[in-house]
Amino acid sequence: MVGKEVALINVDYTTMILLTYTPGVEVEALGYADWLRDTDNPFFNAIPGIAHYSNWKVLESAKSPFSHFDLLGLETSDAAEQVWFNKDLDVFRDGWVAKWGYGGDAPRSPANGYGLLMRRDKCATPTFGRYAALAFNCVLPGGAFWIVEAALHKHWALGPAPNDAWRLPVATSPLGLSFGLGFTEGIPPLPARRGGSPALVGECIAAPHMPWRSGKRPGEMNP
Repeated sequence: MVGKEVALINVDYTTMILLTYTPGVEVEALGYADWLRDTDNPFFNAIPGIAHYSNWKVLESAKSPFSHFDLLGLETSDAAEQVWFNKDLDVFRDGWVAKWGYGGDAPRSPANGYGLLMRRDKCATPTFGRYAALAFNCVLPGGAFWIVEAALHKHWALGPAPNDAWRLPVATSPLGLSFGLGFTEGIPPLPARRGGSPALVGECIAAPHMPWRSGKRPGEMNP
């Protein structure tokens, strides 16, 4: 990855849920980033089965159908259902929808309505940093390669899944079958796209450990 690779930390998990979404248009003015840091992120990271949860905002993109995303690392590959249907999370997520809502073609936009259950295929060194480059259906040099195992029906966005079919075939994925993901401390260039697949650069808004802060909250640009 191109970028100033300092203040990266090791965050090692091999199963992850990618949550993509676009919140309501006025959320930034209403303090959404502070709410993620002070309320959402600590709550999710205290849920059994979650290894590491972080919140991100898209800074630059090519064809990204969402403005925000969460990386939800699981403690084990078997924890997906436990976390997805955690009763405390269900109440919390219903509160999120009521407080912030969805923007764009909400909430039934595929990017709002589904999560992606992923497994890590290969990674030189598991790291985590302030900025991320992500490209669907593409490998990023020096980054991790994640493969979609299932699309997950977001019951808090779409309502209960028909016939309890919450875990859907890989082909249901609205974004692709895999993606490359790499972290840097400096803002990386926008990754090259493969075909018409989305590519983006994101900045971390909230995470359990943020060594890059140096007195700044994530989301505040370096001078």
